[in-house]
Amino acid sequence: RYLLNSVIISAITILLSIIINSLAAYALSRLKWPGQKLILAIIIATLIIPGQATLMPLLLLVANLPSISFAEGFTITKGWLDTYHVMIVPFVASAFSIFLFYQFFLELPKDLDEAAMVDGATRFQIFYKIIVPISGPVFATVAILTFIASWNTFLWPIMTIQSDELRPVMVGLQF
Repeated sequence: RYLLNSVIISAITILLSIIINSLAAYALSRLKWPGQKLILAIIIATLIIPGQATLMPLLLLVANLPSISFAEGFTITKGWLDTYHVMIVPFVASAFSIFLFYQFFLELPKDLDEAAMVDGATRFQIFYKIIVPISGPVFATVAILTFIASWNTFLWPIMTIQSDELRPVMVGLQF
């Protein structure tokens, strides 16, 4: 069960992380909008904050978020503790992953975007049909790094997961 939990958590985290971080990096590297440089500077500045420094505020936040359950009818309870999404959602967006995507997307020629726009493609079509297919190396890198981080997490599950059926393998080995 612990292995299955880790596989579920890691797979969903990788999928969501790749989607969200790549779209954020695409917006930062290929589009021009006010405040773009400031947002990028803030994202890069968060890299110097250790993850352990944010655990207690994050724990207080997820303990008070509403949780919707459909298992026994429609019920809304307080707190995400002891659920799968407490292990997934807080770690989907990653400053390091956004930065990796950003740097890779900056190196791609802007002529690809311009040619696609002349052909009538939207920004999302440019991203999905042109940028994503030629960005395999950075997608693989981010997927591997996200998998390793998600699979090896120990401190956060110890703090948030109490039930035996939701524990990932690293915490399960201790028990």
